Amino acid sequence: MLTQAIHGLSHTFLVGIVQLAVFVLIVVLSVLNRRGFGRHWRRGLVIGLVVFAMLVPVMAYNIAYFDPSRLAPRTLPGVSDQGTKTAVYVVLGVAIALRVVGIFWNMVIYCVAAVEWKRSRLVPFPLIGAGGSMPPRRDADETGGLAESGAKERSRVKADVCGPPNAFDEQTEADGPGPYSPEDLPADARNDMVVSQGRYEHLESGDPAAPENESSRATEPFRKGGVAAAVFGAVAGIVSALVFDALDVRESEYLRNMLDRMFPGIESASLWVRLPVILLFGMAAAVAEELSYRGVVMGFIQRLSLFGRSATIAAVVSAFLWAMLHLNMTNSPGTKLTQIFILGLAFGWFARRYCIEAAIAAHLGLNIAAVVVGMCVF
Repeated sequence: MLTQAIHGLSHTFLVGIVQLAVFVLIVVLSVLNRRGFGRHWRRGLVIGLVVFAMLVPVMAYNIAYFDPSRLAPRTLPGVSDQGTKTAVYVVLGVAIALRVVGIFWNMVIYCVAAVEWKRSRLVPFPLIGAGGSMPPRRDADETGGLAESGAKERSRVKADVCGPPNAFDEQTEADGPGPYSPEDLPADARNDMVVSQGRYEHLESGDPAAPENESSRATEPFRKGGVAAAVFGAVAGIVSALVFDALDVRESEYLRNMLDRMFPGIESASLWVRLPVILLFGMAAAVAEELSYRGVVMGFIQRLSLFGRSATIAAVVSAFLWAMLHLNMTNSPGTKLTQIFILGLAFGWFARRYCIEAAIAAHLGLNIAAVVVGMCVF
């Protein structure tokens, strides 16, 4: 019994180390890359609000089934019963406030991931990339104002495609595009150039309107890979549930205790209450984890890779760290580690081949299928 406790404690410690390392990485990169957030924070805020909306029913469940005696079964020393209950409700309020703060935290993760992917020359976020930007605004002065706006926009498009110029390749508008051409980019970064090129040509001609098919081209990677990724994730979730049942892999004591603390009485609740609460929580976790591991970690590792910015190394490292996050979730850590690592590689491939949104779709499909099959079948 003592050996099992020590074993479980070591797994929990490793998971905590991974979580802390990723948290510190996001904080450091958010400070270093804060100047690049200007173009992404609005979409990041939308992502944060979407995740928060998924967690609203979860918070409603926590409030509806909240039992102060679970947090403070005995009166606090030197404090009255009413004071104890007040303290417990303050803790509940702080927990809800942290959910609200999570909106901005997910926005930061989104922005950091966008900047890292741009710098590492990964496939662009279709909803973040240059194709999703607004056309140059028409100033009050229809002549000089518009020309100045177009010049600023041309400079920004160049920076979007090839990154900010350094001290050795600064150029003026009279110099023309110069080194900013598809031939100067890695082959796997030209997708971003193609998306931006149509808009760049329109700007060069002085036409303030964006190309008609710009929006469709910007989201084309997701339209191609999003459905396939979601189907893959759903099938992987069903297969994983069947394999785990055959191998008698069950949720760990740690996971049961965590769910019991987060959702008091969830085990005894009806299926129609239990299913949506766990499902929405899993969907919110899927979005946050993909932005953190396939977004921030994968982009950062590729940018720092010592082997030619290898996307394979970045995918392997991000998949391994993501797998370590689930180390103490079942009674068979090795089986769970193997499953999550393989899925992490697949999600990394979807992100690399199509876009980060495709990886999110795959993760959503996985969690939805696993929760539904696990609760409704087994």
